[in-house]
Amino acid sequence: MRQISLTVIRLFVFILTASFILLLTKMNSGNVDYHELTEVQFERELQKCVVDSYILEDMGNNKLSADSAVFREKAGSVNPSTYNLTIADVDSSEAGLGNLMFMYASMYGLALTNNRTPVLKTNHRLLKYFTLKVIKVTNEDIDSSRLEYTKVMVPCCAKYFPNLCNLSPGNHQISGYLQSWKYFDFVKPDILEQFQFDLKTSQLAKEFISEIKKGLSGQITLIGVHVRRGDMISKKNIDFGHQVATTEYLKNAMLYFKQKYPKLAFVILTSNDDLSWTKQNINLTEDIYFSENHSEIEDLAILTHCNHTIITTGTFGWWGGYLTGGTTVYFRDWPRAGSPLDKGTNHTEYFPKS
Repeated sequence: MRQISLTVIRLFVFILTASFILLLTKMNSGNVDYHELTEVQFERELQKCVVDSYILEDMGNNKLSADSAVFREKAGSVNPSTYNLTIADVDSSEAGLGNLMFMYASMYGLALTNNRTPVLKTNHRLLKYFTLKVIKVTNEDIDSSRLEYTKVMVPCCAKYFPNLCNLSPGNHQISGYLQSWKYFDFVKPDILEQFQFDLKTSQLAKEFISEIKKGLSGQITLIGVHVRRGDMISKKNIDFGHQVATTEYLKNAMLYFKQKYPKLAFVILTSNDDLSWTKQNINLTEDIYFSENHSEIEDLAILTHCNHTIITTGTFGWWGGYLTGGTTVYFRDWPRAGSPLDKGTNHTEYFPKS
């Protein structure tokens, strides 16, 4: 009998301990309410996005700590309609610069549309390059605050989902590529301001462009050309639906600008892996200049100092065209028709209106 009692006591202690650990884990995890919203669910009831151009005052100067009023909305000390958070899941180390810029710009636009505050972690890669209008938090801030939020999974890839413009009450973490201009184009001047390059990067780009113009006479129109192949020709990406731009496309795009502007020069930007192919396949008898040995952020800055843009595939080139203005020529045969990527892409929602 005594042995049975000891067994019961031990079992009770084990259950009590396990319950405490479970409670502690739940508190530290932020009590995440996880929902996956499929494309079918999004498309079922399309809602018109009513744009609210309300911008939080001094948003870029705010600091957020574990004690911040933003995290005390449960106690009723703040106005939930103003201080609810929109947290973008944009910390993937695998995402390229163009992908991160899409994620941020869309998150920012959705935050304004839903009357939320955009938030990024302090170690986010974009903060190395740009001054963004966000509240910056650390993992410790989020963990110690016991912040509750709903995680919304957005299907791939280059489509616009109007339902994101009418999020339910509470905090949300938007996870997905969010590659559509329609999420943020209504605040384009604001986006362009935030994506201004720092003084050092901007100066490097200006000096590079100045060196090109020194060897040319008269009023020159500069055409930035971004060529991407590299990872796009892997079997995985080809099977998914990626297609690289052809030599014929590049020649025709360059011819289009040559017929439009009598005095022009082409500035070619590509990765080191694609440099050899590009030099072999682009007519070097023209006024062509290559950007070599520059970082991705430096290349993007150089691209934006041109007058017009030719892009192949990828979001890096897309942002080059968006930030530059002027005319952007794109490769219309991307993605491959009928592919998984094609089913997740809407050209009119990915490429801005002319």
